[in-house]
Amino acid sequence: MEQLRDIKGLVEIPFPELWLIIGGCVFVCLLLIGAYLWYRFDQRKKAHSVRAKALVALKQMDFSDAKEAAYYFTKNGYLVLGENSLHVKNFEAIIHDLEAYKFKKEVPSLDEAMMARMQAFIKEVHHV
Repeated sequence: MEQLRDIKGLVEIPFPELWLIIGGCVFVCLLLIGAYLWYRFDQRKKAHSVRAKALVALKQMDFSDAKEAAYYFTKNGYLVLGENSLHVKNFEAIIHDLEAYKFKKEVPSLDEAMMARMQAFIKEVHHV
């Protein structure tokens, strides 16, 4: 047991160096928090701009070509809807009814009721 005498005592850190170490750690933490908040803000801004562009596209949608309108409404409707759960059931019902205008070579023109439902959905989502 007498061979274990090489244990050294505590090392003293001079007071100004201790504050530099603590200040450096605080600075790095603040930088990391700032980078995280900036990233979240940037992602939220990008998501909002995608939704805004899709909403403008839906407002300017041409209903003359039924097949193109069905695909266009579906694509931009999902982008506008996002995580808004208020209009999901209405949107899914419209998408279900639009299946008749997709996946076929020849499709009839959109009937007035379907166009009215699509335009009502666009107005509802615009006001949210």
